[in-house]
Amino acid sequence: MTPFLRCLLFSMTLCVHVRASAEMTIDGDRLTVTTKALRIRFQGGEIVEITNRLTGAPFAYGTRRLPPVTGFLTADDQSVPARSDGWRRGREGEDKPEAAQTVLKGPEYTAWLNVRIDRETDDVVLGLWGESSGPAIAGLRLALRNLDLSAGRLILPTADGTTYSNKDSRIEARWTYPNAWLAGMLVWEGREGGLVVYARDTTFTARAVQLRRREGYLDLGLETLASRRREGQTSVPYFEWRINAFRGAASVPISGYRGVMRFLWPRAVPPDPRLWAGQIARIVEVPSSANQAWLDHLPASEPPARTLLVLRDWADSGSPEYRMKDSAARFIGDAHSKGFYVMVPIAVQHALAGWRGLTDVMRLRPNSAGAPESDPVPVHPGSAAWRKALILGLTRAFEGEKPDALLIDDASTVPLEADVGTGVSGLEGMTTLVRDLQSKFSDMVLGSNGLYETLLPYVRFAKGRPSPEQRTPSITEALFQDFVIWF
Repeated sequence: MTPFLRCLLFSMTLCVHVRASAEMTIDGDRLTVTTKALRIRFQGGEIVEITNRLTGAPFAYGTRRLPPVTGFLTADDQSVPARSDGWRRGREGEDKPEAAQTVLKGPEYTAWLNVRIDRETDDVVLGLWGESSGPAIAGLRLALRNLDLSAGRLILPTADGTTYSNKDSRIEARWTYPNAWLAGMLVWEGREGGLVVYARDTTFTARAVQLRRREGYLDLGLETLASRRREGQTSVPYFEWRINAFRGAASVPISGYRGVMRFLWPRAVPPDPRLWAGQIARIVEVPSSANQAWLDHLPASEPPARTLLVLRDWADSGSPEYRMKDSAARFIGDAHSKGFYVMVPIAVQHALAGWRGLTDVMRLRPNSAGAPESDPVPVHPGSAAWRKALILGLTRAFEGEKPDALLIDDASTVPLEADVGTGVSGLEGMTTLVRDLQSKFSDMVLGSNGLYETLLPYVRFAKGRPSPEQRTPSITEALFQDFVIWF
């Protein structure tokens, strides 16, 4: 990929060549990184000061020492502070001298934090990884501190598009990726410009962002989470966070990150049998009592060819041993004869309680107290045996009449831990499962209840649109609006 294309992917506003302007200075445990767009000061392993050099506005500043937030996450959901041993200048090669490293220490824990300047994008890149010599380690937290709430607000791509400003009363909050934090970026928006933190990761690394308010300031914890089961995890893999500044409104980095998503998670051109999805203007839930007469009396605000019907009551057995009801087959046939398209929901992370294959897959958690024993059992999408059984069951269910689209009804959350048998994380497992579904049922369109960036190449319809009462589109709508049809 050429430097020009790399620049275009993120935003020409952010892309500058930094050979002449990049600088790093070290003074003991203090590191100052200066690019054309940013000045960032580290104190130990924490970012304590940030200035947008495009506008001259400071975002974060503070001189007094605070108890560290950067540290190690333990298997029992505790945090262990990390102490820096000072900064040292590093080299990634003779032609790339602008890099530095510090070692972060805790009792029986060690982490390495590398800082470099990406010459093609002007990003300040923070690479972090760590290990434990004793107890299990669940993750690493990197602190970005002292964000001034009187001068800006945090914008995060959650389901409703989270914003946090001086008016917010929450003292602490945390969002995991991708269950609540739907795209790997966040924005700090000031009056004339702001700051963007993002990742260009395609390894399905679990992560989170923690927010803590301290009087008129905000501290952020950028967390990298171990993907294996916590009790046996002794290391956290290398992960990169990228920071840059922008001039103007938050729409600048949002537009840039849309380009990043298109590059990281490209959508293939759909084959002819799926092109109908682009013309859908109305999505209608079908009542359980619906029949041909209901179809005849469906209000004609849109023609049938622009209408998608969601038929929930279609199977007389559950996942993965679906069996099409005779009444559902007749309804689908009638709908098709009138020109309508039909979507049916499927569960891809839940199995029938009596399914014979349960002994071969990983159960995620027991059903809640008091729930009937017949309730579906949560299973891990990283299980190859489960994915095979699910696709086989759906293939048998659709041997006769079949729908035009599948709604993945339980896609909104994925397990953060890895599958015991395969070692595959929940995020990677879900993405693989959806890709396998699209490959097997290539003439069907996929929809999902909930949406996050790794599903974008495969999903065309998404349930859970942000509240229509919002006067302006949220960051989430702005990021995803051209990829999916919301309902």
